[in-house]
Amino acid sequence: PYNNTEEGITTTINGINQAGDFVIRVANDIGGSSGGGDNRVAIDNIIWTAYSPSTPTISFDLSASSETETDATFNTSIPITLSNHDTDVTISVTVDGSSTAETSDYTLNTSSLVFDADETLSVSLDINDDADSDNEAIVLNIAVISGTADTGTSQHTITIIDDDLPQIVITEIMYNSSGTDDEWIEIFNANGASVDISNWTIDYGSSPTTFTFPESTTIADGEYITIACGSNGDGTFNNDNPFTPDQNNLSVTNANVATTSSTNYLGNSSGTITLKSSGGSTIDAVIYDDGEVSSTDGNGPSYEIIDVTASNTSTDSNWQASAFNGGSPKKVSTTTWLGSTNNDWDISTNWSTGIPNSNSDILIPNGLINYPTASGAVTMNSVTMNSGASVIAQSTFSGTMVYNRNIPTTNWYLISSPVVGQDIDMFVATEGLASGTGNNIGLGDYNNTTPEWEYYQNGTSGTGDFISGDGRAVLLTATGNITFTGTLNTSDVDISITDATESGGNTFNLVGNPYPSFITANNNADATNDILKVNDIDNDYLAESTLWFWNQATNSYDLVNQTSSFFIAPGQAFFVSASGNHPFSFTEAMQSHQTSDTFKSSDNRPEINLVMTNGADERDADIYYIDGTTTSFDNGYDSSIFGGVTNEFAIYTQAVANGTGRYLGIQSLPNNDFENMVIPVGINATSGTEIIISATSANLPTGIHVYLEDKDDNSFTLLDDSSTFQTTFTNTSNGVGRFFIHTKTQPLSTDQAELNNVSIYLSDDNSLRIVGVQQVDTQVHIYSILGKQVVSTSFEGAGVNDILLPNLSMGIYMVQLKTKNGNLNKKIIIQQ
Repeated sequence: PYNNTEEGITTTINGINQAGDFVIRVANDIGGSSGGGDNRVAIDNIIWTAYSPSTPTISFDLSASSETETDATFNTSIPITLSNHDTDVTISVTVDGSSTAETSDYTLNTSSLVFDADETLSVSLDINDDADSDNEAIVLNIAVISGTADTGTSQHTITIIDDDLPQIVITEIMYNSSGTDDEWIEIFNANGASVDISNWTIDYGSSPTTFTFPESTTIADGEYITIACGSNGDGTFNNDNPFTPDQNNLSVTNANVATTSSTNYLGNSSGTITLKSSGGSTIDAVIYDDGEVSSTDGNGPSYEIIDVTASNTSTDSNWQASAFNGGSPKKVSTTTWLGSTNNDWDISTNWSTGIPNSNSDILIPNGLINYPTASGAVTMNSVTMNSGASVIAQSTFSGTMVYNRNIPTTNWYLISSPVVGQDIDMFVATEGLASGTGNNIGLGDYNNTTPEWEYYQNGTSGTGDFISGDGRAVLLTATGNITFTGTLNTSDVDISITDATESGGNTFNLVGNPYPSFITANNNADATNDILKVNDIDNDYLAESTLWFWNQATNSYDLVNQTSSFFIAPGQAFFVSASGNHPFSFTEAMQSHQTSDTFKSSDNRPEINLVMTNGADERDADIYYIDGTTTSFDNGYDSSIFGGVTNEFAIYTQAVANGTGRYLGIQSLPNNDFENMVIPVGINATSGTEIIISATSANLPTGIHVYLEDKDDNSFTLLDDSSTFQTTFTNTSNGVGRFFIHTKTQPLSTDQAELNNVSIYLSDDNSLRIVGVQQVDTQVHIYSILGKQVVSTSFEGAGVNDILLPNLSMGIYMVQLKTKNGNLNKKIIIQQ
């Protein structure tokens, strides 16, 4: 550094090890090239300060995060960063004893991490569904077990927000009494444990008016609480106060409500009553209109709607209307399914108050092991089912059916009605659907002719009921339950599916479970009565033996075929691909009781799961090794990624042989010859996207490792628990030809893999597709079975190359591929 002032200079110098490394030199002409300087030099106060590098530090990026529980297991990642790397550092990851979550509610997948540079790695944690309605916390600790590093934020707390709302229901209301102020709202605790309802609210009236439950208000399991106009607190009423808590065996006093003159607080002919938690979640809501009632949210409808007119009479035989003035409201007798013994509807020990009768109002909660199957005819007043519960009717089933499906986030979900008779316009009016651009409302229907989503329009009327077996998409403004009210379906259901490709559309149809029970999806769930067998194996109505389920957590579609055991939940919709215009069948024999709709894969099956992330989104593709499958496309065991929408970010594979261009989210291969099967990997990503590819494998033969080949840089990357592949696309990627998966016992070289991973197949009747030849001059010759050459051409490998074919006769042909690295012969069959 040069300094011509009297202020001094400071500099940093690294790597001085011997004499001569640092020299102070005085120039001859400090004053400048004109020689105008005075040439006076002074050097003093030289201070040496030894350089000390920063200490390596390892830390959670955040001290806390939160996740919302869903009805299925999902994965979350917690980032940890090492800075100022000096030597490699290994840390342990443990769960702190202060965690409030039960061990069954989560799975910690990461016990240690190794840092070999300044980098960010992540702890993997699975969040499981649980039966309670409590928010819980998982506290993670990190500690250095080898290497040297200070710890910054060494503890991270994950708050798990429970999606299971307490089972509190509005059981009875008096909205039009003979006395002006003699009105009440009664709620019942069917939660299985006491519930603190301090600061919960009830909105009522046309304004609406809000009543807030006071502090320290608790309802014991199986008990009721009533808020009533003019309560004296002892079961009698006066006209002093609007809606004061009252219960003859539950002391709730000192409610801070204002005194008011006599008036009607509930509409005498119609109105809406909404019960909300202290956090604002809708627990239950009731719309009444001249005695008609429907539950709009939460855990059930009002079981009895009381309308006592001036004549002081009621058509409800269970209501003692004459006892009202000066008396107390009569409690509703609710029968709750317990499932204590088995699944039999007609066993008294399965019920809270014995076998229900024709006047009974029934509650079927979630989180149970046994759910009811009614073998004989059933007649009752109503049955309310909570999200995840199920009931199977093997005969007639009369009475109102209310099914609540929980929607735990404000993302899109695919739904279907599990009851018959739910009016669509009423559903839109009461379920809190989101508003979009223009008049769009958050209820979508997929049109495969266009193809595009079409949305319910604000102000629409006369739409009619949900069609059994038809699927829809729904988007709410706030989390909570959506409610379907109608009757139970006791027959087989057929719905039409179409192939709209000839009119510019596609083959994808949105269908859904029409029953308030789980139904079997594939052969591993039920070898005789399942969706894929009835509609594809038996009738060949599907273009591909695959079901596509929207996963709101990953913003992508999950695939179900014959490689897993899967049950479809009540209220769940999914896509199928039609082979033509056919009826798609749901049968009563498909019904089943389950506790979840999560995947159940085969035990001990060799498999590889490829995962690609761009930092914001994550996509994956599965490779299974199953006896009896082939290297070509095996319908039912190989499944394409969903093609009803544009996939701008995706990872997939193609069949090892004769893939016909399908982009596979699931590929099944023979459970042998691992080292000779090379799997083409395709990626869709826009230019500038940085990706990381990782892989997890299970049950592969001893010594077999997974390698990812990148033909752009002629590299092979081992994919295991600690190794990943990372790259940034300089051009948009869309298809196969660059990446390949090898399963080998030894590391690979480029020469070994040059022609082993080439796929040759007919992409259509007039085009031959060659995949896997990259940046090399290639000659192609095609010969008939008699040895006559019918095609001779050449190209420069570009990953995917298409060769236009002449009009060839039906038969077997031999394709000969020649490059500087060797020759390859493949057989093709033309079937036109």
